[in-house]
Amino acid sequence: MNRLLIALVAVSVAGAAFAQDKKPKPATPKAQTKCAVTDEDLGSMGKPIEIAYKGKNAKYKGKSVKVCCGGCVGKVTKAQDKYFTKVFGK
Repeated sequence: MNRLLIALVAVSVAGAAFAQDKKPKPATPKAQTKCAVTDEDLGSMGKPIEIAYKGKNAKYKGKSVKVCCGGCVGKVTKAQDKYFTKVFGK
């Protein structure tokens, strides 16, 4: 009886230790499927255009947003913080 109890305790301790070693996987960002300006489906007006962040804030360094057409490029360029926040959050 004692051996069975010891075995059960050993298995439960080992299982708890193994469960704690697992590291959570980082969240994979979702691919952008809508225009940052119009919320239209990307590709609905031709090939999507990517705009890289060029603001002073390093928060979005190396990231870009996609827009549906050339008409939206100027809007994103003038108000980058607004549209990058819309796509990536704060």
